[in-house]
Formats: sequence, C-alpha cells, structure tokens
Amino acid sequence: NDDDDSSDDDDDTGSIYLSEDEVAHVAGELATLAESLPAFANVKVKAGSRSLKNEEIVRIWEFRAAFWDRYYREWCSEVTNAANIGYKRITGECICRALDVVHSTMMQAREGMRLVNRYARGPTAHQEVVAEIAKESTGNRSKLLDFLRKWEAAHL
Repeated sequence: NDDDDSSDDDDDTGSIYLSEDEVAHVAGELATLAESLPAFANVKVKAGSRSLKNEEIVRIWEFRAAFWDRYYREWCSEVTNAANIGYKRITGECICRALDVVHSTMMQAREGMRLVNRYARGPTAHQEVVAEIAKESTGNRSKLLDFLRKWEAAHL
C-alpha cells in the first residue's frame, strides 16, 4: 500500500536538519574546538568587557567571523563522530551557541570584518579607516560598525 510509505516522512531519523539535541551536541563540540584555539582566551575575556578599544573589537570580530567561515555549512562529521549526524551540516545556530553570542552579534562581526578587510587592510586600506581602528579611546561595537558603514556609504 502506497499510504504506508508516506508514514516515513514523519520519521526524522533521515532528516537533514539537526534536532535540538543535535544542535546542542554540535555546539558543545564546536565550543571545545574554539576553546583550544590560541586567540579564544583573549577574545572571551575581552568580549565580556563593556568598553573596548577599536583594535580589540576588530580582534573579536575577526575571531568570530573566521570561526563562522571555517565551520558554517561544513559536515557535522568534521567536529563529531556521533552516530546519525555526520551527514548533516553545521548551522549558524550551532556556531552562535558555541561562541555564546546571539545571531545578530555574529552577523555584525561578519559585516565588521568585511568592512575592515576592504577599507583598513591591504592595498585598498584608507588612512581614515585605519586611524579610526587604531584610536586609543574606547568605544563599542555599534559605534565602530556605524563608522564603517557610513564611511563605505560616503565613499562608494
């Protein structure tokens, strides 16, 4: 009977999506990986601070964005050998949980690094942007990101 085959759709053992338990497991494995990286300790301590120098903000963004770029949409088998999830992909939620940040904070880090890489590094670096990042005064992530967004909009 063909109707019997349709009941398999309700069985999530073949699902490509991670269950809540699987997200938690992969996030835990990713957190362990993150903690083993040399930059993590400094980023973790600094990220909790309310007042950071712009260079510190950029280092935090850089770590988060690089971690996202490295693991987002990779196979779960890269970080765990738990049964039945190796063929699934690592999600943004897994990465955000592993780094203990909300999704919007992660997206700000990725955008911030895109702007820093484009306007403050390499042959396309602009002195005004480099100087803003090098400022000794403390600011916050939002102020720096706003500066970078406005600078890009004014110079496109």
